[in-house]
Amino acid sequence: MENQWEFDKFHEDSYELAKNAEIKKYKNFLQTYSKNLYDLEENLHKFPYNQFNFDLDPINLESTPYEQGSLLQLIKTDNKVLNKIVTVFAALCSEIDFLVHEGENKYAYGLLLYGEGPEISKESGHNLNLMAKFVAFFQELSCFVNRCYEVVKSTLQQLNIAFSPQKAPYKIDTTEMHFKSVFIALGNLLRILLTIDLAIDYNPHLKEDWNAYKRMVKNVHHNPNKFDIDIKKFYRFEKHLIELEGKLLDGYVFQVIIAL
Repeated sequence: MENQWEFDKFHEDSYELAKNAEIKKYKNFLQTYSKNLYDLEENLHKFPYNQFNFDLDPINLESTPYEQGSLLQLIKTDNKVLNKIVTVFAALCSEIDFLVHEGENKYAYGLLLYGEGPEISKESGHNLNLMAKFVAFFQELSCFVNRCYEVVKSTLQQLNIAFSPQKAPYKIDTTEMHFKSVFIALGNLLRILLTIDLAIDYNPHLKEDWNAYKRMVKNVHHNPNKFDIDIKKFYRFEKHLIELEGKLLDGYVFQVIIAL
């Protein structure tokens, strides 16, 4: 009786075929899911919203929702290595978004709008007073640029590790990881650095007043006895002005990060 039953021999590639079929189904699911998310994002951006009208609504209530959870609370998977990778890039993207927002709304506008307004005779020295107040803005801008350099460098280092498995302390296949959001964020930050160069170059008042302010500082340098100042502090201040000029006003803000 036992000889009447015959079983097919187990095919060695059956397991591989089944696995590849499931992987293909999963890839199709991810592609469809990504497309749906992209379509939803595009529709939300195109959705018209009511503009604020002061005459009809004297009080405007802004009700923008904010995420209360931290990245560590939001990123939870069964793969601890993947958790670390996603957390690192999510933190970098969050930092880049903050820098881009600050660069666009504070520093780019500040550079472009410098000197705007009613014309005032330069003989009155108003332009020197304006530039003297603007030096503090340049100092803040210098710190901002330094921070951008550090974030760009850190992002590139993390991408290098992710795409170089032999350098990574972990073993994970990144062939299907494209990091689109990371590259978009990195491009936006580089755009801000280039915008700073262009904003300084396109504002004629900025360099004219800066050169006039430098001439005034040189006059004080050559005649220190005429002014009631601490000469040691003045020399440090003069050196600091030279550093600010080399970092910001010479037009190399973007080129420096390319050379890193």
